[in-house]
Amino acid sequence: MVQDRACLAGVVAHPEVVVSAGRHGEHRVRPAVLAPDSPDPQAVLDAGVDAILALLPAFSPAQVIVEPEARDTAPCVGLALAKVTSIDPDATVAILPADQVIEPPAEFGRMLARGAAIARDGQTLVTFGVKPSYPATGYGYIELGAALDEQTPRGFAANGFREKPDAATAEQFVQSGRFWWNTGVVVFSAVAMRAQMRRHCPELDAAVDAMQEALGAGDERGVQAAFQSAPKTSIDFAVMEKADALAVVECTAMWDDVGSFPAL
Repeated sequence: MVQDRACLAGVVAHPEVVVSAGRHGEHRVRPAVLAPDSPDPQAVLDAGVDAILALLPAFSPAQVIVEPEARDTAPCVGLALAKVTSIDPDATVAILPADQVIEPPAEFGRMLARGAAIARDGQTLVTFGVKPSYPATGYGYIELGAALDEQTPRGFAANGFREKPDAATAEQFVQSGRFWWNTGVVVFSAVAMRAQMRRHCPELDAAVDAMQEALGAGDERGVQAAFQSAPKTSIDFAVMEKADALAVVECTAMWDDVGSFPAL
C-alpha cells in the first residue's frame, strides 16, 4: 500500500481477493479502490473478508464494508465514496482493478502519488497508462494529449478512451506513439468524481446520496436498497468515458493484467 493510512474499497466478486502470485509465491491482496488521504482505512468486499483481515492485521472488522451484491463497478465505487466522504469529504481516492500485479510497490506508490497530486485540483480524473510493447487487441487504449509538465512519472492530458481495437487499428495506435494501454487504475478527488456523477450519471449520484444517508443512520437495509437502486454498470461507462477533465500518468512500474487464475 502507498501509505499506512491507505483506505481500501472495491469490487471483489470471488474469493480470489487473496491469491498466491509474484515471483516468490507471496500472497497478494487484491483491492480495487484506495484513498491515501483518509484517516480511517476501509475495505469494501463481498468475499474473503476473513482472509483480508488475516493479511491486514491493522484492519478491524468494523473497517470492512461488505458489498451487498455484485452490480458491476459503478455501484461499488459509489458505496466506497459514500463511506469515504462521510469520514473525509475532501479525500483523494484511487480505483485499483483487482486482477493486476503491479510491482515494485515503491514505484507503484510513486505513480499514485503523482496521480494524486494532479487530482488535487478538484476537477481532474487521472488514469494510468502503459506504453504498449506490441499491438495488443485485448486491451483498451488511452489517447495522449499535451504534456502537463516536465515531472515524472510523465503526465498528459487524455483525449479519450478507445475500445479494444482490431489488429490493424492496434498497429496504428502503436505506430503513432499517441496511445497507451489503459490499466483501469484511476485517481480522483471525491469532489471531482461526485461532480462528474451528477453531470453524467445522475441516477448513480442519487444512489450515492441515499447510501451515505443510510450509512449515517446505521440503516443496513437502507444501504442495501440504495445500492440496488444504482445502475448496474461500470464506472467507465457511467462516468469515465464522459468525463470533462481527464489526465493520464505513465505506468512506470511492472504491470501485468492477470485477468484469470490460469494467467497466474
